[in-house]
Amino acid sequence: MQKIVYFLILCFPLVIFAQKSKSSYSLESPKETVKTHSKFLENDNYFPSISAKTLNNEDELSAQEIRDRAMKLKHIFNGLGIHLNYRIIPDDPNYVDSAQGKKNIYVLKNTESDIFLEKIGNKWLYSAHTVEKIPEIFSRTYPFGTDKLLEMTQDFNIDLIGYLYLWQYVGIGFTLIFSLIIYKIFRFLALKKPFFKTLVKYGHEQLANKFIEPAAKPFSFLITFAILTLAFRVLQIPAFISQYILLVFNVLMSFFLVQICYYLVDALAFYSQRAAEKSDNQLIPLLKNILKIVVVIFGSLFILQKAGMDITSLVAGISIGGLALALAAQDMIKNLFGSLMIFVDKPFQVGDWIVADKIDGTVEEIGFRSTRIRTFYDSVTAIPNGKMADLTIDNMGLRVFRRYQTRICIAGNVPPDVVELFVLGLKKIVENHPKTRKDNMQISLEDILPSGSKNILFYIFFEVPSWTEEMDFRQEILLEILRLAQQLGISFGIPSSVVHVETFPEKIAIRPIFQGTKAENLKKMEDFLAGRIKT
Repeated sequence: MQKIVYFLILCFPLVIFAQKSKSSYSLESPKETVKTHSKFLENDNYFPSISAKTLNNEDELSAQEIRDRAMKLKHIFNGLGIHLNYRIIPDDPNYVDSAQGKKNIYVLKNTESDIFLEKIGNKWLYSAHTVEKIPEIFSRTYPFGTDKLLEMTQDFNIDLIGYLYLWQYVGIGFTLIFSLIIYKIFRFLALKKPFFKTLVKYGHEQLANKFIEPAAKPFSFLITFAILTLAFRVLQIPAFISQYILLVFNVLMSFFLVQICYYLVDALAFYSQRAAEKSDNQLIPLLKNILKIVVVIFGSLFILQKAGMDITSLVAGISIGGLALALAAQDMIKNLFGSLMIFVDKPFQVGDWIVADKIDGTVEEIGFRSTRIRTFYDSVTAIPNGKMADLTIDNMGLRVFRRYQTRICIAGNVPPDVVELFVLGLKKIVENHPKTRKDNMQISLEDILPSGSKNILFYIFFEVPSWTEEMDFRQEILLEILRLAQQLGISFGIPSSVVHVETFPEKIAIRPIFQGTKAENLKKMEDFLAGRIKT
């Protein structure tokens, strides 16, 4: 018994020393302060009053309030996946941050700018500003009542298996199953009913097919990973594990958000196309392509930033590289400005028939670099926009009227009275046609050829929008001319000197013999035209 007492007396100082060692702390450097704050909030070393000593209690909060803020700061680190790497935290008591004006301040890496330490006397403490901002940052980290769930989980910190407690393993499994259900629900609502079908019902089928359907999947994933992020914060996975999980979640959410914005450009372009006037329709595709490029570039930078990369140097490198690229891509820039000039001046638009630099055809597309023209040989010619802006362009597509000019050569034996009637009949044919211009036409006897044949100038305009319709109406006019000539017994001459024989023995002359007075021929022509008037 005496030996046991001696043994306990000898061990008592060791126990006291061990307890003292376990509760000893230091605030003499940023590293020691960060370690103290974290170390004394561990489950097997829980001394929140010691951890609270690392906070600058300038506002003289109560002991309970300052302990709560120390605990909330730890939850912020765990919830945001901020792993405190002691190897990179300075251990120098006189550390100076040159970026902060050579002050005794240390900003924790990968944390919000509001979280930093400052030297007060001989101690390094979390700044008074940080202490003030802890409740606000905590609320942002655990929104929608998840802070209440966090409080409930504190009672389940038993049965540690590896790095996690049993309830955390169960929580991870439940969270994954719940997130999968949420994903299926959002996909169903977006693509099946009621949202998708409602859009189709009210005439927005193109919007539903071109935007809602392709955007439904990334949107559902975005909501799912947002829920997973909140759930993993509540689960309080150790920061050295959760930092990688949350990093992946943030990158994926950023990717899906950029993807949604990319599809949103299509939706904006679709409605802008419907609202724009016809003359502005060609501008919408170019703006859509520009916006998509902007979304891809800035979206990529946004994703890289969420992945933990410092994009400041990348942006600076892009700026310098962009200058060099601009010098090397002068033609490309010239073509881009040529595109802008085409859209501003609007010398033509998609669908117009133009003649430019011996290229004759219909404009199919106005792109960043070139304008594509489909020729009447059904080939496609691409002209750089920089060159296109300098060309003289004859826009045939802007014509209100399409000119048709020809010379009708009639035989030399046609009497003057019949020629006069024929010219009058030609004018009546043009006047009666619904698609000809009535106030500007020239139909008259133009010349008498050496062969005796007579040339009649036939100069008119069609009021039609397309070349195909022009050809159809031209055919109608020419057929009416042939019928009029047949009615008056007029044959068409040959515009050159020829030798021909009028008659052969026992053969009738092939040239018509004109009979009847002028009045009789006029009545014959009027009877013909009376049945040819179009409505």
